[in-house]
Amino acid sequence: TLFRSLTALQARADESPPPPRRIAVVGAGIGGSAVAHFLQQQFGPQVQIDVYEKGTVGGRLATVTVNSQQYESGISAFHSLNLHMQDFVKLLGLKHRRERSEEH
Repeated sequence: TLFRSLTALQARADESPPPPRRIAVVGAGIGGSAVAHFLQQQFGPQVQIDVYEKGTVGGRLATVTVNSQQYESGISAFHSLNLHMQDFVKLLGLKHRRERSEEH
């Protein structure tokens, strides 16, 4: 009977549980937005993902205009050697924009 019980437990462990119908993500900053994106990739359109944010989508990320120039502000840890962020930027289809030096 022990063998039968272990075999039954193994069979249940091999079965994948059904995906959830809905998932809530709290926060729409870079972390929450990334989580929502990857959850949607993982589960597809059959799972409804609700994102809750009390402030602005993007969290501390923002584009600000100073003296008719646009600047990205708010991100605290984006370094060119951060390979995870580089992969995420590529995955989202974003492009790195270099500032043009002003000619005098």
